[in-house]
Amino acid sequence: MPDEKLVGRGTEDVRPVRVEVFLQDPLVAATDHRVGLTTLSLPSEPYLGAGPTTGRVRVVDLDADQDVVHPPVKPLARGGGFAVGRAKVGNRRFHQANVWAIVQRTLHLIEDERALGRRVPWAFPGGRLTIHPHYGYGENAWYDRDAGALCFLSFDAADDGRRVHTCLSHDIVVHELGHAVLDGMKPLYNEVDGPDVAGFHEYFGDALAMSSALTMREVLLAVVRDRPERLSARNVVSDIALEFGTAANGEGALRSGANTKTMRDVRGSWEEHDYSEVLSGVFNDVLVALYEAEIPRALAARRKRTIDGQVAMHALIKAARQTSRMMLRAIDYLPPAGMTYLDYARAVHRADEVAYPVDDRGYRRIVADAFRRRGVVRSRKDAAASVRLQNDAFRAYDVDRLAGTKTDAYVFLDANRETLGIPRDVNFAVTGLHRTRKRGPSGYYSPREIVIEYVWDEEVPLDGRRFGGLNGATFTLWCGGTLVFDADGNVLHSVVRAGDAARRKRLRAYVAYLVEEGLLGDDEHE
Repeated sequence: MPDEKLVGRGTEDVRPVRVEVFLQDPLVAATDHRVGLTTLSLPSEPYLGAGPTTGRVRVVDLDADQDVVHPPVKPLARGGGFAVGRAKVGNRRFHQANVWAIVQRTLHLIEDERALGRRVPWAFPGGRLTIHPHYGYGENAWYDRDAGALCFLSFDAADDGRRVHTCLSHDIVVHELGHAVLDGMKPLYNEVDGPDVAGFHEYFGDALAMSSALTMREVLLAVVRDRPERLSARNVVSDIALEFGTAANGEGALRSGANTKTMRDVRGSWEEHDYSEVLSGVFNDVLVALYEAEIPRALAARRKRTIDGQVAMHALIKAARQTSRMMLRAIDYLPPAGMTYLDYARAVHRADEVAYPVDDRGYRRIVADAFRRRGVVRSRKDAAASVRLQNDAFRAYDVDRLAGTKTDAYVFLDANRETLGIPRDVNFAVTGLHRTRKRGPSGYYSPREIVIEYVWDEEVPLDGRRFGGLNGATFTLWCGGTLVFDADGNVLHSVVRAGDAARRKRLRAYVAYLVEEGLLGDDEHE
């Protein structure tokens, strides 16, 4: 089988996979060679095939416009990489390896014990995410749940006509992977609910792109090299998809975390990208604040009085790891449906509080202040608020049994509907049951977590001309909750998002907006 390599079980056969990729995109590389290409060394895989193809990711170079599948890049005969060739921007084989390597690396970062501490499930059948690096022509890229695929398009730049491939943009690739990852963890966030949920999907992709970029040494050096005493407001990390935005509209980055948008600014708007920038701004604010907080510690650790490159890198690495860990680990503490930005702020606080009960460096205070400045919470106290249940609040309580199967978890939840806010007249389902294994940068292991998610649906009538063809129909409002225990059976966290008058009103208003924009309608009664 010349197109594939089966790696043996013995450690002597295990070789890392080395792949050259763009750190950001070809435009950034042309502007600053220090942020150009880098070689990623990825953990070996039990199977390494043409495409590339591995256990969870495969590249199929389908051009849907031309209805043709282009030949795949092949592994080197000796393993450890791919036969790409010398060309970069115009080389399909390089594109295939580039997009695969970025996706593969980002998955490892997300699932690492220092991040989520568990495997990410897919929301579609099958174990492999498919990547189409040259799906067609256009200024777009997307995640398709039905196909279980990430689709990337190419287009000609408006200024000089050069061909722009979205599969070569680190930020776009990771952003679209973020949609697939969040869909796997919170599949009901793909349902129509409101701008908070839709905006969170966009934010998560951008936050993942920033987190991934901040793990690359060359990018970190580019961020701190000019003014190490203070991070610049906009930099190669905060600017999302620079080449795409410049080529498509001549206005630079597609979005930026270095923005000033608050919840007051998006009041009255339903556009999800506007909402996403509020949280992207929080992420960037936290990174900057933690960097400044780490500078004195970095100076002390290196016994220096002035900030040099070593001090700046030490501080930025610490700040980047902490920001990414706090902002991404909170996903398991969110409700499975109907989340709000307030839920997220509280999930960030509680997840970190569980892992590190003593906040001796004031990280949670810094994060709470960032959420407060953006209008997500009213105060630090508001950010820390959450439902605190005690073990004795439950009947038929046996953590080992309820964590055994979804059926066992259902029986336990059903016996405690009132405590958990589950109406007696709804037929709920357990949609998530998993365990985490998380570790801090110092090697400290957080308490093992057992996470249970449950959901139910409620039909909301749509009455009025503003709903167009949906007038007289009903729309599904998804409700649900998340319950987190530690391995000893102690209740760590609980949150529920039930149906109420405010949620029904907001859903109707959001559906009316989507109908007006032509994004939702009655297509053969679907």
